[in-house]
Amino acid sequence: MNTPTTRLFALAAAMLLTGCYPLHWAALHGNTTKAQQLIDQGIDVNEKGFANDTPLMGAAYSGHPAVIKLLLDRGADINAADRKGWTALMHAAHAGQTECVRVLLARGASLNQRNRDGQNALDLVRKKSRLEIAQLFEAASRKAGAATDQEAPPALLPKNNSDTTPF
Repeated sequence: MNTPTTRLFALAAAMLLTGCYPLHWAALHGNTTKAQQLIDQGIDVNEKGFANDTPLMGAAYSGHPAVIKLLLDRGADINAADRKGWTALMHAAHAGQTECVRVLLARGASLNQRNRDGQNALDLVRKKSRLEIAQLFEAASRKAGAATDQEAPPALLPKNNSDTTPF
């Protein structure tokens, strides 16, 4: 029986058992089928969790590009920020989720948005020394080029082959 009362009870039970909302849980665990079902039932793709996080942030951090695509196709705010000011791109970059970073950049995620500590996604990548993601950021920055008035991040890659330290 799928009534509003049973759905509400299931939502409350899921929150108590997992500590997060059902769509957040599905995104965090890469369950695209469940995420689709929940969205089809009317769950908001931009619903905020306990830390003001969104399902998109969970999918990005956990490395689930298919869920990211689904959420974005259904209207997820690509540049929404959590309580600390982190975006999905920041979560993916910090966690080293290269494919998620690719998807987010291709869909227009901001490279320049800053968190409450004044850091952007590039700063987080530098801190973790994630060269492949830094290369993606540099390519995205070059591609944006004169098309935007945003400040481009500085060069990320070594100047010569003998210098293997990216930062």
